[in-house]
Amino acid sequence: MSENGEIENEKSSIASVLQQLYSMLVEIDVAKEGVGGAKNFFEAKVNIFFSFFKNISILLFRSQLLKKEINFNEKFVKNKNNDVV
Repeated sequence: MSENGEIENEKSSIASVLQQLYSMLVEIDVAKEGVGGAKNFFEAKVNIFFSFFKNISILLFRSQLLKKEINFNEKFVKNKNNDVV
């Protein structure tokens, strides 16, 4: 897989996680579920949010590492090609 393809996969993964997070943030009918049900619902949503936030942070960190690795590889190849005379 090309380096640009890996970056695109990382972006796609981040977008997928954000889309999943958004789809989980739905309304609750307090009249139907009751206050206790609403409390549990929102506590669960907060826990899900923080779980996804952690995953997004990891993906962003990996993406930054991948960019640095690509830059290093490009410089290494450039320097190696310049050394061959």
